[in-house]
Amino acid sequence: MAITALPVFVTAVPQLAKQGGMAIPLTLSKGSSLVHADKSVNFEALDSHVASTTTKISHGFDNFEKNTGEPHPAVKGSQKRASGGLPIDSLSARP
Repeated sequence: MAITALPVFVTAVPQLAKQGGMAIPLTLSKGSSLVHADKSVNFEALDSHVASTTTKISHGFDNFEKNTGEPHPAVKGSQKRASGGLPIDSLSARP
């Protein structure tokens, strides 16, 4: 069993970078513009972020409908569904 697990461990070992290759530095921002330095909420940035995300999702739904000819299932599901045949009260009476 130990021999069969060896390939898994070999692929999990980090590989050394080849010398002379191209390196692209990545800078990751750990800070968020949604909060101020004192950790209070930046409401202007939050409003902008929500508006941007809403617009992005709306465009995606519009493009889905243009491409398929039908509204996205999530948009279809947002309409109120018809009520079922059994009232909710009748379910509690079951054993």
